[in-house]
Amino acid sequence: MKKFIALAIAIIMMAALAVPAFAAEIDEETVNKTAQSTVSYKTGESYTVTIPETITVGNATGSDFSIDANREAGKTITVTVVSTNGFKLNANEDYAYTLSVKIGENAPTVITAQDNTVASTTAKQTVSAKLIAAWADGCTAPEAAGTYSDTLTFTVALN
Repeated sequence: MKKFIALAIAIIMMAALAVPAFAAEIDEETVNKTAQSTVSYKTGESYTVTIPETITVGNATGSDFSIDANREAGKTITVTVVSTNGFKLNANEDYAYTLSVKIGENAPTVITAQDNTVASTTAKQTVSAKLIAAWADGCTAPEAAGTYSDTLTFTVALN
């Protein structure tokens, strides 16, 4: 039985060596022919938008906001914001506030209901900013104890 197995393995090994190699044949008709090949690389688009969980009115240093984008040239990421109460805490006119975005060393830009763009970026770019909430002209912090709030809804648009 051992001799039979040894013989079978030997035959299988010899058959494995007899497998033909398939390669292009070159003869006098194909020597001067050319072929082309395309070399390419594509990376996937990605982006991360960091929105603060809370923004405190009167905090002059602001809350961190950022966009880290890796998109194809000519494509834009735009972040907008809408206030549920029209930039008023508890929908009370006496507790109105302004929301500003400060990008780098630039002066803060006030965000309004009509111009609600927080930031916009194209291609491969990182935007680091501060969102600053301050009391609107003629308004001050509430004197009575309690929780005063507004909800900001941020929208990320890809164009």
